[in-house]
Amino acid sequence: RQTSEIKMGFEDGWHWLRGQYKERQSNNYRSFMLRWQNTKVWKNVDAMFAYKQIYETLGTAGLPLLQGSQGKRKQSRAEATKHALMLSCGVFFFAFTKLGLFNKIFCCLITSQAMVFVHKCNFYQGIVDELATSMTLTGQEARIQVRFHLPDHPQEELYAQLCQEYKQLSEKQL
Repeated sequence: RQTSEIKMGFEDGWHWLRGQYKERQSNNYRSFMLRWQNTKVWKNVDAMFAYKQIYETLGTAGLPLLQGSQGKRKQSRAEATKHALMLSCGVFFFAFTKLGLFNKIFCCLITSQAMVFVHKCNFYQGIVDELATSMTLTGQEARIQVRFHLPDHPQEELYAQLCQEYKQLSEKQL
């Protein structure tokens, strides 16, 4: 008999089993992620992260995002809502008597931060969508960013048309 025909020893069997386990785990994770990416929840969370990225990119570029007293009012209202969410979540969880102190703190932190994140992303979405319809440099950059980060945005055709109009307008001014 040749050595290749001899049954696998314990060590070879162990390596084979470990390889099968790793392959099965990676396939499960991969299939889970493929299924998860087709859900509405994933698409909504992905869109929230995209709007957050667009808002931060526009802010980092030094473009004016909120102008005048109306912009400052929107920002202060959003800040007040954020603080109210955090406070109400704390009051809600500390009203429970059956939870321990650390459980109350943990649950309060997790839920309040999730609610604040969703609120902030909705604020970012409102600001970016409002900017994208304006015929300013900030609006043009917002349209470009939205078309890049969210190619299946419902207003994509309008933003493409506004990009062309702004380009023609800026060429006339030069």
